Amino acid sequence: MNVNDSPAINGTPATTVDVGSLYTFTPVAVDPDEDELSFSILNRPGWATFDTSTGVLTGIPTSTHVGVYSGIGISVTDGALTAGLPPFTIEVVAALDALPIIWGTPPTSVMADSLYSFTPDAFDPNLGSITFSIESMPDWAGFNTEDGTLSGTPAEGDLGMFADVVITVSNGPLTASLPAFSIEVVAANAPPIISGTPLPVVMVNSFYSFTPDAVDPNLGQTLFFTITGQPSWANFNTGTGTLSGSPAVGDLGFHNDIVITVSDGTLTDSLPAFNIEVDRDNVSPVADAGPDQFVVAGETITLDGSASYDPDVIDTITFVWNQIGGTVVGLSSNTVEQPTFGAPAVSEELIFVLTVSDGVNFSAADAVSITVSTDINPTATIDTTDYPIMVEGGSVYFSATASGGNGPLAYSWDFPGGTPASAAVEDPGSVMFDTLGTFTVSFTVTDVDGDSDTQTLEITVVRRKARSIESDQHYIFVLTPLSRRKQHINSETRDVFTATPYSLREPVIITETYSIDIVPP
Repeated sequence: MNVNDSPAINGTPATTVDVGSLYTFTPVAVDPDEDELSFSILNRPGWATFDTSTGVLTGIPTSTHVGVYSGIGISVTDGALTAGLPPFTIEVVAALDALPIIWGTPPTSVMADSLYSFTPDAFDPNLGSITFSIESMPDWAGFNTEDGTLSGTPAEGDLGMFADVVITVSNGPLTASLPAFSIEVVAANAPPIISGTPLPVVMVNSFYSFTPDAVDPNLGQTLFFTITGQPSWANFNTGTGTLSGSPAVGDLGFHNDIVITVSDGTLTDSLPAFNIEVDRDNVSPVADAGPDQFVVAGETITLDGSASYDPDVIDTITFVWNQIGGTVVGLSSNTVEQPTFGAPAVSEELIFVLTVSDGVNFSAADAVSITVSTDINPTATIDTTDYPIMVEGGSVYFSATASGGNGPLAYSWDFPGGTPASAAVEDPGSVMFDTLGTFTVSFTVTDVDGDSDTQTLEITVVRRKARSIESDQHYIFVLTPLSRRKQHINSETRDVFTATPYSLREPVIITETYSIDIVPP
């Protein structure tokens, strides 16, 4: 919430003035809010005038005004609050044989074919008659000796400077003169001229201000300013051409094609279009070389730095790629966002690093790995050495080998009738089977391209309880170990065999005698 502050006024007025002398007092007034000010006066002397826009009190008292003028008060207001000087007194003092008084500000230029006219103010404190004279009068002008008016209309042939013009007033024995002045005759309404170099950058939350220089060769004409492309965060003063303001974070970026123009009401001149960049303290960009890739030899590979960025948003980043590992390959360009190259015809890992820059700072390097494979399709091999026939409740140790393929491989085991029923690793280890039957165990390997290979193995699960051979019967069996590992049956650890009867079509030599359990299939 803005709070209006009171204006301030100060100054020390003169307290005496001689008859026939010019009295003038101009107070100094300021307003912290830069509000428009106006002035007022109490008990103004009758011989004086008062300007409500400047607060100037001025006048020339005559002999009829001799005396004291008290309780004079000058105040200033911003429309809401008022401040005033302490009341003061002016004494008009009689004077004898005083010099005549002359004042006024003559125009210093005139356009060709336009009327020039100046009449000074003059007064004789002795109340006598006065006359005027002139020195260095321009030849295109005339002069009135009764009122001191200098006037005339210069032609195009009178262009140039007419210097050291002096107008003098006389009361007979005494004289007084205006300071010497010059009059320049200029071409009819020459355009105004604007110049200046605006600052191209302003930081967030900092104050920006630019005021152009502007002159009018014709002088005496009021100039005003306009703007196009004015930034939303800035203010513009049409009286001075000042562009100013404090941008916020939301104003980051370029504000382009700003044009400031000056006009004398008829002709104009403009500054070249300019830009203002709203910036903040520079933050280093971030490089992102993209995800690691698994590719096949001979493919065209694209490196991807598109995820790199600059926290400052408005900065443009540039790219530099370098290879630091593997067979050297030729990039299509090492300074673009997404360079390409051909994968070599060997299986190996290529490593590239990416660095980005915003023109001020460099990022940290980011690396990406490109794994090249010459094997297009993966191969699955079950490596288990356990015999594929087992007793219910027994376990089989599973392992496998996977090779080839593109990229990281995915593994999938399926163990019907087993616990666990599945696995997703290359070597799942022991799996217990406690359901009778024959089951097909499968191992599948899949690469990133979706290519896969599957190998299977049949597992037969038989009953745990065995039948004994009757003692009065004789059999000849070929004994085959069920497992190269000990099996646990009825809380005893023993070697378990399958017994296969043969028809003795060939001689069979029994070299060892076994006491066995016959395990029917």
